Amino acid sequence: MDWSQYSPDLFLKLIEKISKDHGLKFPGGFEKEIGMRGAVSAWEPKDKKGFPKKYSIPAVDTLLKIRNLFNVSVDWLLTGEEPKTKEFMQPIIHLPGHCHELPPGVSSKNFLNVPLVEGTIAARNPQAIPFSEIKSWVCVYLPHNDPGRYHDLFAVQVDSKYHAMEPTIRAKDLVVIDPYDTTVVSRGIYAVRSPDGEDCHINRVYLIDQYLVISSDNPKYAPHILFPDQAHQVIIGRVLWSWTSWV
Repeated sequence: MDWSQYSPDLFLKLIEKISKDHGLKFPGGFEKEIGMRGAVSAWEPKDKKGFPKKYSIPAVDTLLKIRNLFNVSVDWLLTGEEPKTKEFMQPIIHLPGHCHELPPGVSSKNFLNVPLVEGTIAARNPQAIPFSEIKSWVCVYLPHNDPGRYHDLFAVQVDSKYHAMEPTIRAKDLVVIDPYDTTVVSRGIYAVRSPDGEDCHINRVYLIDQYLVISSDNPKYAPHILFPDQAHQVIIGRVLWSWTSWV
């Protein structure tokens, strides 16, 4: 999140809406619920007479506490908008040999063959997938004029027991990953290494208050907070697209 774009007025408006939706008096009832007496006053950019005053920006742990208590996203708290889940491509995807008739306006030159691999392989060798480890191939249609700008994309299937990104990305979904796009941007979804470094997990990643936050869209899963210089150790690549009908 670029804090230069942070709007205290918008944030206050959104937490007031949360209070109303949950039957809480504002600000007292909201502050009691999050366990922070006087927080709203500290976040207000003007005093009681309407003059500008020094105000605080909500900390990372506060945003995450509000997210978990009221089941809202951090993106929504800061911008009033929900995160986008399909930012780069909306491909038609299939197993080779089972291609259906192409829709009007679709050119075959825009197809890329993408290797499908296990999450453990993706975590260990994201930029050099061993040919012997490729499970299968999927054809991905890129609606761009220059699909050649993508290099060494690969696909993984989300583990059947992994529910951290629901409802955005579900267990058994197929995700396409760009291992050369590891720069953290606002609202980005990334493939990240599991805590033991042996598997590939899908998470939303934020830079907030100089911290790297590995978060989940499912509020039942706690976030992990790291330092920005640890990004290269945990980020495998950016998720470009997910296909929820993969079985």
